Amino acid sequence: MKNKINVYTVSRFVTGKYFIFVLFAVVSAFFAMLAPALCTPDSLRNVLVSAALTAISGCGMTFAITLGGFDLSAGSIMALSTCVIASMIPEAGIPLAILSAFAVSVLAGVINGLIITKLRIQTFVATLATQVIIKGLGLIYTGGLSISVFGYTRMKVFSNAQILGIPLPVILTAAVFLVCQFLYSQCKFGVYLRASGSNRKAAELSAVPVEKVTICAFVMTAVTACMSGVITVSQVLTANASTGGSFALNAITVVVLGGTSLSGGSGFLGGTVIAAVLISIIENGLILLGYSDDIQRLVIGLILIASLTVKTFMTPLAEKEVAE
Repeated sequence: MKNKINVYTVSRFVTGKYFIFVLFAVVSAFFAMLAPALCTPDSLRNVLVSAALTAISGCGMTFAITLGGFDLSAGSIMALSTCVIASMIPEAGIPLAILSAFAVSVLAGVINGLIITKLRIQTFVATLATQVIIKGLGLIYTGGLSISVFGYTRMKVFSNAQILGIPLPVILTAAVFLVCQFLYSQCKFGVYLRASGSNRKAAELSAVPVEKVTICAFVMTAVTACMSGVITVSQVLTANASTGGSFALNAITVVVLGGTSLSGGSGFLGGTVIAAVLISIIENGLILLGYSDDIQRLVIGLILIASLTVKTFMTPLAEKEVAE
């Protein structure tokens, strides 16, 4: 009996959302031993700053995946937002340029939500199509050229500024996480979101405004993608509609690795943020060890597959123990 309880406890923990913390501890310890330079204050600061973009977009993507879908157009929305900001800064100034980018992103999110709800098109197909459309609009808008804002160094505040020694991108990440967590756990929106992701038909019969929830979820994905775009253009001071090719996939990766179920109905924003930091640790650690970007992608992919495989094999074991 004791052995069964132990097996059940282990299997439930491995398949549960908190497994990401164990994975985080193991990987962090591994790189701390192989690359001690990663543990210096400057390196840790770089890890958190580089994790910010994926963590912010991942928070928005968590809503879409909890709903039972995902948003492949996030990368194109991010790229378009950088182009809007860079093109408008010379004439309108930084604040209005950023507000305009957010307005465009909200519109893109609403369009995604309407296509999915009104036309009843699956999220994969719908956002794959809007990904291409938005990228095309961005290329038309910029003429296929990069836009430089090197003369407007005040834009660097979003990437270089610090408050009490904490980089602004890290503070923005924390702010986005807290807002998203509040919406997810303390508001009716979160309840409706989980209900819609668990069983859409049952949610509709229970008077849950599924269509409104879907539109709001994709607006959140678009807004967080835009916020990542603001940080991106502040870092490089250039914008190009062709960037962001792997942006959406990176966001989806940290959401899934963080413990959010791809089948919908259950999200874990804390796991998303931890997974983003974990990915950043892996990337920075491998750089310090002298490995290329290709090797980084390979390792991250293997870790994702391994963690999902363990959960897949442990879930039937946990269910069997419960039945017995």
